[in-house]
Amino acid sequence: PNPPTPAPTPAPAPSPTHERASPPPPPRAQVSRPPFPEAAMGGCNGSFCRQVHARDDAADLLEVGSQADHLAQDFRRSEGIKYRYGTAGFRADAKILDSVMLRMGMMSAILARRRPGKAIGIMITASHNKEKDNGVKLADFDGGMLNTSWESKASEIANCDEEKLVHLLTRMCRDSGLKLSAESTVYVGEDTRSSSPRLAEITVKGALALGAKVKRLGACTTPQLHWCVWRNNVIGRADFIDGYYAELSAAFLELCRGIAVEVKSPVVPAIKVDCANGVGTLSAEKLAPLLKDCLSISVFNTDTNGTGKLNEGCGAEHVQKARELPFGVDAKAEAMMPFCSLDGDADRIVFFYPDPSSPEKMCLQDGDKIAALITEVLRDLLKTSGLLSSQQLSVGVVQTAYANGASTAYLSSRLGSKSVLCAKTGVKHLHKKALVLDVGVYFEANGHGTVIFSQKALEAIESANPKQGSAAAKAVRRLKCFLRLINQAIGDALSDMLVVVAALRIKGWSLQDWAKIYTDLPSRMLKCKVRDRTLVRTTDAERTCVAPAGLQSKIDEIVAEAGEGARSFVRPSGTEDVVRIYAEASTQAGADRLAERVKLVVEQMLA
Repeated sequence: PNPPTPAPTPAPAPSPTHERASPPPPPRAQVSRPPFPEAAMGGCNGSFCRQVHARDDAADLLEVGSQADHLAQDFRRSEGIKYRYGTAGFRADAKILDSVMLRMGMMSAILARRRPGKAIGIMITASHNKEKDNGVKLADFDGGMLNTSWESKASEIANCDEEKLVHLLTRMCRDSGLKLSAESTVYVGEDTRSSSPRLAEITVKGALALGAKVKRLGACTTPQLHWCVWRNNVIGRADFIDGYYAELSAAFLELCRGIAVEVKSPVVPAIKVDCANGVGTLSAEKLAPLLKDCLSISVFNTDTNGTGKLNEGCGAEHVQKARELPFGVDAKAEAMMPFCSLDGDADRIVFFYPDPSSPEKMCLQDGDKIAALITEVLRDLLKTSGLLSSQQLSVGVVQTAYANGASTAYLSSRLGSKSVLCAKTGVKHLHKKALVLDVGVYFEANGHGTVIFSQKALEAIESANPKQGSAAAKAVRRLKCFLRLINQAIGDALSDMLVVVAALRIKGWSLQDWAKIYTDLPSRMLKCKVRDRTLVRTTDAERTCVAPAGLQSKIDEIVAEAGEGARSFVRPSGTEDVVRIYAEASTQAGADRLAERVKLVVEQMLA
C-alpha cells in the first residue's frame, strides 16, 4: 500500500463542460493505511464508521446503523415497483432508481469485505437504453460480472422495506461470515447521462455509510471500470483510467510497428467510430491522439450533453439489430470505408462498411465475424510459436443459439466441431463456458465479447523464449502484445476495435476481405407476447424447448418442412413476458415464413 499523502491544495472548480468527465471525489476524513493515495479516496466518516471499525461482529451493525437507517428513509423505494438484478444489473427510468443506487452502494461496501485490500466496482449506466433510463451493475473481484450467487441478494436488498434494510444487511453479513472491521474499497464509475452524476453521488453515500473507502473514477466506460478492478485485484497495480490508455496504446503500437516492417502500406490505416453519443466518445477522443502514428481514428455521434441523442439512430445496438447505417454516414460518399459502432457504455462493437449496392446500404461484421477473425489469428500465432502442440493448449469459441449457422459451420471447419461451444444467452454464461478452454473466445452476435486465457496459457506465452529472429519468436512477441491489448475482464469495444484492426493487418485483410470468409444465412427474429413466460423452459443452451409439452415437436415438424439447413428455436425473455423466436433458412422469404409459423404455434399454446 502507498503511504498516506498530505491533503492536496483545492483545485479550481471545473468548467461546466467537464464536470461530468471528471467529478471531484466525495468529502472524506483521514483513514489509516489506504491502498491508494489519500487524495484520491473518499474515506469512512461519521460515528457509524468509527464504531464499525471498533467492532468485529456483524450484529453490531444494528447498534450503529442509524446513519444507514436515515439514508434509507431519505431515499425511499418507488411504490409498486419490483426491482430485479439480471445480466445487465438494475435498469429502469432514472427517476425511480435513487433507492436502488443507495442500497447497491451499501451492498458493495459489504461485498468488498470478503477480500480486504481488494476492490469491488459499481458502474452507473443503462448501456444501449435511451437517455431517460439509467442503471447500475457491480464488478466482482476478478473484474468480471457480479457472482451469480449474489444477484438474488441484490434484488432482495433493492426490494426490502426501509425499516428492515439494516436487519437484512446484518443477516447477510452474519451468514457470509464477514467482519465489519475489515477493510472495504469500492470503485464508482458513471456514464455521461444527465442523471448519472446525481445517481453516482447517492451510490457513494451508501458505500460511505457502511464504512467503505470510495474511489470515484468519474465518467468512464463500463469496461474501463472492470479493467481498473481487475488491474488492482489481479495484477496488483492501481493504474486507473490513465493506465488503461497507456497499456492499450503501447500494446497496439508495438504490434502494428512490427507488422509495418513487413508491409509497405497497412490495411485499415484509418477507421471512423460511431460513438452512439455516449461515454465512449470521451474514451475514443482520448485514445485517438495516442495512436495517430499507426491508426487514424475519427469520431462522430459524439453529443454527450444530455440532449436525448444517446443511442438514437446510432450505436452498435441500432446497427446490428435494425441493419441500418447510423446517423451521420453517407453511403455513397463514404462507400467501402471502414467503420465501427460502439454502444452507449462501449462494451459492444460491430464493424461495417457502406455499400450502396446492398439492400441494407452496408455490409455488417457482427460479433460472429469478430469471433471468427480473432480465433483464427490467435490460433495461427499459437501454432507458429510451437505452443499449441508443445503445451497442448485448447483453443475454442463460445457462441449462443443466436449465432448464425454459417458462422458455426465456418468455425467448425477451421477448429473442429468440438471446439465450438454453445452457451445460454447472456455474457455471463458465455464467460463461464469459455473458462474451460485455455484460449476461449466468446462473442454474442450483438458484438459483446472478449478472449480469456487460462493460467496455463498465460504462463506458456510469457515464459516462451524461441530462437531470436525466428518465425516462432515473432509469433510469441505478437501473442504477448495481444495479452496486453485484450481486456480479459469483460467485453470492451475499444479494446476489441484495436484487436480487430491488428488482426486484420496480420492477415493482410480489408473489411471487404473479412466479409468474404462466409456468408450469413438469412434469418428472422420475432417476439410473441404471452401470459407467463416462465411456462416456457429450455435445455441444450436454449436450443430445445422442454415445456410446455408438445411445443418442441411442433417446431420440429415446421422446421422439417422448411427445407435443408433450416432451424428455429424459442426462448423466454429474461426481462418481459414475451417469447423470443429465431429462424434461419436458405432464403429470406423462407426464414420469414418459418418464424411466422413458429410464432403462430406459440400464440396458440401460450398467448
